[in-house]
Amino acid sequence: MSTQQTQTQTFVETAPPRLTVIGSRPKDVPRKTSLRPYLELTRFTKPAGLLGAAFPYFIGFLYSVNLTNPTALGPADWAKLSGIFMLDVLILRSFGCAWNDTVDQDLDRQVERCKKRPLARGAITTPEALATTLFLVASRHVLINATLPARASEHAVWITFLALVYPFMKRFSNFPQLCLGGGVGWAVYLVDAAVVDGPYPASSTNKLNVDDRSKALLAMWACQSLFNITYDTVYAFQDIRDDLNAGVGSLAIAVRHYPKVFLLSIASAMAAFLWATVTCGGLMRGPFMASAAVSSFAAFFMLARLDVWNPARCKDFFVYSQWWVSGVLVTGLIGELLMARM
Repeated sequence: MSTQQTQTQTFVETAPPRLTVIGSRPKDVPRKTSLRPYLELTRFTKPAGLLGAAFPYFIGFLYSVNLTNPTALGPADWAKLSGIFMLDVLILRSFGCAWNDTVDQDLDRQVERCKKRPLARGAITTPEALATTLFLVASRHVLINATLPARASEHAVWITFLALVYPFMKRFSNFPQLCLGGGVGWAVYLVDAAVVDGPYPASSTNKLNVDDRSKALLAMWACQSLFNITYDTVYAFQDIRDDLNAGVGSLAIAVRHYPKVFLLSIASAMAAFLWATVTCGGLMRGPFMASAAVSSFAAFFMLARLDVWNPARCKDFFVYSQWWVSGVLVTGLIGELLMARM
């Protein structure tokens, strides 16, 4: 009998406890005035998680510039927009983590990997976490409204909405990864609005009409969303036993009896949309095509070898797949820009 079959048969699905929406701080926990719990709440102590949020911004940014005018942005423009996007990523990820921990604190106390989080262990209070979340959300939209066109601000509101809804999805369904993946992938539209509506001239040689451009962006959003869904589902397998006992939903739970079939199917759809971004965007010079091939192969290869029942392997996949899939795509898009400037 395979390892997967053995382990899936050992699950004991007990009736979950009654779930609360916002938990309360454990009683009799000594308070210490310290900045560290806030750094933990916003995940500043774990910068690796920034990759998942940052790559869709910069893949979308490079893709949009390639579609619009590869020679339009000067060094100052690249520096300015990259700085804005990176700061937005940092704030978005921080408030998303703070809000998620606020909503999930009672559940986190039942999950081995999460029970030491600052709210779960009582290092900060619920009002303090809510205040932190509110401050970060307000800061994000002040930043976007002050620096980017109005249409980019509209897309930022949609991303914020999905981030706020996400923690509740796991309480009522097994599909929170769909909300998370779609929201993170929506950065493609935000950065495209910043480029298209900004003071950057479109290329006179750009032959994409409005419909073709819409198809290209839709394909890129779908590709990025599906990859986010893939790695977050893999990540959720680390907690699947605790989540079942606590009554927390996830795609990992929904597909636990056929994980490889599901993950490889999602990877197939991701690869199909990725190739659509190549053809719909007209990026046929070579670098992006090569990066699409490498990224697709890397996703299939890593998923085929992955043991989802090994938490360490799931964590490794989360980190390394970012570089082998998204990092390679960034390299290909940079190559497209360099070739267009020759």
